[in-house]
Amino acid sequence: MHVVGDSSMTLLTTVGSAFEATVLVARLGAEGFLARTRGATDGPYPLPRPVDALVLVTEVDDVRQLLLADDLQARRDDRL
Repeated sequence: MHVVGDSSMTLLTTVGSAFEATVLVARLGAEGFLARTRGATDGPYPLPRPVDALVLVTEVDDVRQLLLADDLQARRDDRL
């Protein structure tokens, strides 16, 4: 667990690249959730490397529900 200011953050998931992490953090931020990345997010070469997405401990359940709803919507859209 990491501490950002007065808030404790915990691992939500690990994604395969900095791009995926940026998209995920932006999605969560659009819904008002504080999220951060940890890992190889910057560098001279855009090599795919694992990047952790961290969220507030107090919001992790709400964030997981949001991502589940997004996944279900995407599956429904794929069937149409």
